Amino acid sequence: MNQRDIRLTAVILFVVSSALGVVSVVSIVFVQNTLHSATKDLGLLIMFLGLGLFSGSLVYGRFGQRVSHYKIIFVSLILSGIMLIIFALGIHRYPYFAPAALLSFFLGFIASPILIASNTIIHKTSNDEMRGKIFSSMEIVMHSGFLLFMYISSILAEKFSHVLILVIIGCIFCVLGAISLLFPAIAEDHMYIN
Repeated sequence: MNQRDIRLTAVILFVVSSALGVVSVVSIVFVQNTLHSATKDLGLLIMFLGLGLFSGSLVYGRFGQRVSHYKIIFVSLILSGIMLIIFALGIHRYPYFAPAALLSFFLGFIASPILIASNTIIHKTSNDEMRGKIFSSMEIVMHSGFLLFMYISSILAEKFSHVLILVIIGCIFCVLGAISLLFPAIAEDHMYIN
């Protein structure tokens, strides 16, 4: 088992789960206020996000093994950040269901390789005896980040615009992904390991 790979993957999953915690709190109210719909449009947008995740999983499963897992994760972080910014600003500017559904699908499609590649890294770098413990530890890390940042975002959402919060999360994803791609030493020299 490569401890450095596991630690780096844990950090990635914590960051992604933390962002999901923020987005899950803010995006629900944002979509409801912007599209003037209580639950129907929100449910359909989540369905389109799920379709994007499913489609992205199929494409990544077919072609993803040709590229470094860490490189895929960092590129997906950048693209997911850009897509989240486009989603927030696009829906704010054009509050219609059709573009929201399309953007939601593409957001899911682009983000899906992050979790798949992370799980693959854990499978490859952990031995059979420790795999269950490692996966349960990763779940603790992910849920901790999710819950902590749900709480933080609930406080921030009272003081700041929902669009601003979503754009900031998108920018954080872009910056973290770009730094990891441009300076692989920050990612513990593992970016190009399959």
